[in-house]
Amino acid sequence: MENDLNYAISDDDAQSRYDKYKNFDPLHEVESALLNTADIADYVFHTGMIYPFDPTKLKAASYEMDIGGEVLCWDENDKKEYYEPLSGKEIKLRRNSGSSAESVGRFQKIWSLNSYPVNE
Repeated sequence: MENDLNYAISDDDAQSRYDKYKNFDPLHEVESALLNTADIADYVFHTGMIYPFDPTKLKAASYEMDIGGEVLCWDENDKKEYYEPLSGKEIKLRRNSGSSAESVGRFQKIWSLNSYPVNE
């Protein structure tokens, strides 16, 4: 995917974009649904909701975030296990099991689509 958008270039830039759009939907014409690759890229461009952002990590309807910090998951005996992913140890998550991980960088929650007014 070619990157012709200028995504946030710093944490401050991402925060500024987030602050500008946190109360209204800059892409109100996008219907409430699972976003496709282009929609995700557009939202990141406008809102700075992911920083740093790498367009090569866009998938069909998702974005591949890097894991950092601590990961919590449960093993096959339902015992809690903690991992530090940057240690190089492979982490295998069980199907249909709960897990929690910190992301590398910023992932800001934005409005729930259609819950804020459109900026006219």
